[in-house]
Amino acid sequence: MFNEIRSWFGIKSISTKITLICSVFFIALIAMTNFVMWLSISYALYHPAEATIEHSIENARKILEESDKYPDALIFHSIHKILVSGVVLRVYDEKGNLLFDTDEINYPTNEMFEKNIIQDPPILADETLKMAKINNAIIYRADISFYKSGQYLIFYFYRTITSQKNIFDDLGIFMIIVDLLSVVAAIRISRFISHKVLLPIKNITRLAEKISTENESERVKERIPVPPANDEISELAKTFNEMLDRMQGDISEHKKFVSDASHELRKPLTIIEGYVEVLEKFGKTDIKLRDESLEAIRDETQNIQTLLKNLRPSPINLKKELKFHKKVFELSEVVETAFQRENTTFHNHEMHLIQNDSAQIYGDKTAILQLIRIFLDNAIKYTPEGGKVQLNSVIRDDKILVSIIDTGIGIAKENFDKIFQRGVRLIEDNFVKQAEGSGIGLSIAKEIADAHSIKINIVSTLGEGTTFTLSIPLAK
Repeated sequence: MFNEIRSWFGIKSISTKITLICSVFFIALIAMTNFVMWLSISYALYHPAEATIEHSIENARKILEESDKYPDALIFHSIHKILVSGVVLRVYDEKGNLLFDTDEINYPTNEMFEKNIIQDPPILADETLKMAKINNAIIYRADISFYKSGQYLIFYFYRTITSQKNIFDDLGIFMIIVDLLSVVAAIRISRFISHKVLLPIKNITRLAEKISTENESERVKERIPVPPANDEISELAKTFNEMLDRMQGDISEHKKFVSDASHELRKPLTIIEGYVEVLEKFGKTDIKLRDESLEAIRDETQNIQTLLKNLRPSPINLKKELKFHKKVFELSEVVETAFQRENTTFHNHEMHLIQNDSAQIYGDKTAILQLIRIFLDNAIKYTPEGGKVQLNSVIRDDKILVSIIDTGIGIAKENFDKIFQRGVRLIEDNFVKQAEGSGIGLSIAKEIADAHSIKINIVSTLGEGTTFTLSIPLAK
C-alpha cells in the first residue's frame, strides 16, 4: 500500500519516506490517544448523570413497591426526599396532566423534550435513557410507570449536564489545537529522526561524490564519522571506511608502482639513448663501435622486457615473485658489461674496474647483470659528483666475491636491513639528504640474490662510503 502511495506522489527520497512513515505513526498514535481520552472524558461526563438518575429510579421503585405503607398524598413527597441532588421529578397521569413537579429552574415541558430528543447520543450513553438538547442544555430523562387506585401514573426523572458539556466542548477545542500542534511536532520530529538516521548514509554519498571528482591523491583521505551507537548504520560507516583504507593503500601502491617502473626503466632507456647518439655520430665509419652499440641496445631492450615481466603480475602486490631462467655462464662478461654500461652513462664520477676474475656460475644471466647494475647505480646515486665508484670481482675458495665500493654518504648500521625493504628509502628517515629514487632497486636486488643463494655483505661508514660485497657460489 505504501508503495502505491509513494508512486502516486512520486516520493523518491528515503528521508521523505522515513518522515512520512514516522509522521503517519505519530499521528496515528496521537489519534488513538485522543480517542481513548475522549472515551474516558465522555464516560466521566455522562456516567455520573446517568448514575444519579438510575439511583433515584431505584429508590423510587422501592417506595412505590411499598406504597401501601404511604398515603397517596405522601408518596410523591417521599420519592422527592430520596432523589439524588440535581435530579428533577415530574409525575403525569395517563391523560398527560402534571401531578407533581420538583422543578425549581423551569425545565422544558415534556412535549418540548420529546421534540428535541438527540437522535445520536454519545456511544457511552445508556440506551435506556433519553437525551435532549434544548437551549444549549443537555438534559437526561428516564421514566417508570405506576398503577394505583385505578390510576396510571408516569414518573419522569430529569438531570441536566449543561456545565459539564460546556467543559467537554472547551476541552474538545483544546484537544484539536493540541492535535494540530502535535502533527506539526510529529513532522518536525520525524524529519529530525530521518536526518539523524540517514546522516552517515548522506556522508557516504557526499564522500563518494567527492571521490569521483577530486584529485586521486586527495580523494580518499577523508573518513566517515562512525556513530556511537553499535547498529547497522555504524557498521555501514565502518565498512565504508575500511574500503576507503584499502583504496588508499591500493592508490599508494599504484603510485609507487608507477614510480618504481619509471625509475627502473629510466636507466636502460638512458643507455639506449646514449648508444643511439653514438651510432648517429660514428656508426657509419666505425663498424666495431656500431656492432658494440647494437649489442648494447639489444641487451638493454632485453633488460626492459625482463623488468616489465617481473613487474607485470601485480603492480600493487609487494609479494610478487621474480621468474628466472638459470644456466651456467661466464660471470666476468656480465661484470664487464655492467661496468661499461654504467661508465658510458654516468660521467660525473670516477669509476674503476679493479679486478675481474674469470668464473663460471649458475643462474639467470640477465638477472645477475641487473643485480650488479642495481648496486652500481645505487653507489653512483648516493655518491656526490666527483666521488669514486669501484667494481672488483675476485675468486675466494668456492665463491666469487663481487664488490661495489663507493665514497658516498654511507649507511648507518641500524638501517642495513631497511634498505632492502620495497619502497623504503633512507631519505624518509632523515638519514639521507640527497638523491632521487623510489626504493624498489635494492628490494629487487635482494630477491635476485636470495633466488641465487647469493649473500650480501655491507660495510659502511657514514660520510665516508659503503662497500656491498656479493658472495656468489661457483658453478659445480
